[in-house]
Amino acid sequence: MASQTRRRVLHAVMGSVAGASVGLSALRFTAARAQAAPDTVITLRLSDDLYMLTAGQTNAVARTEPDGVVLVDGASAGLAGALSDAIEGLPASGPIHTLFNTHWHPEHTGLNERLGSAGAAIIAQENTRLWLTTDITYPWDGQHFEPLPEVARPNQTFYAEGDIDSGVRYGYLRHAAHTDGDLYVYFPEANVLAVGDAVSGAGWPLVDWWTGGWIGGIVGGWSYCSTSAMPKPASCPRAGRCSAEPI
Repeated sequence: MASQTRRRVLHAVMGSVAGASVGLSALRFTAARAQAAPDTVITLRLSDDLYMLTAGQTNAVARTEPDGVVLVDGASAGLAGALSDAIEGLPASGPIHTLFNTHWHPEHTGLNERLGSAGAAIIAQENTRLWLTTDITYPWDGQHFEPLPEVARPNQTFYAEGDIDSGVRYGYLRHAAHTDGDLYVYFPEANVLAVGDAVSGAGWPLVDWWTGGWIGGIVGGWSYCSTSAMPKPASCPRAGRCSAEPI
């Protein structure tokens, strides 16, 4: 039996977030995902002001605040418009003033240019910013990624941890389970932890060893998300099914 001190992980589609709502509602969410059109954004309410939005195969987490919205990950460029529209339609929504990039992959950074041009804070671990300034070509399949324009790059970076005025906390997942720039974002009032692709709800995380991920980091990242000091939060990976079972 899993220890009661271990964190519940919400296996959600972003490889990024899930909520405290489980059971039949989670099953309905999974079924709706399977039937949705490719450009449909599906919204799951996690608490009074916290939402998971699934665009394609990527989850984003949005928190509505009196001065606007805090967003974790921005989907791909092709789905950024649909995601933005869905966020605008949330209750008590407003402009997105803060965007977190959980790592550099393009399916997470599609809103960067739009929000950077609008003056939003784009927060990332420093290694993620560096990758977004670099020409990257994977040696195994030749896939190529160009640097983002300067306005689309993170404009606030950190090395270890930090927080924003509303109490949202973030930190570096140093184990490099996915890349060497993975971060988490913790919403203490809802007790939800968004972890990007460092944890997967659809099997083992993909290890992007070309940009610093390594197989040993999978265990370290999983262990951290299971046993860190936060009080048994619901964790949110980028992809996979919704569940609140203990790890």
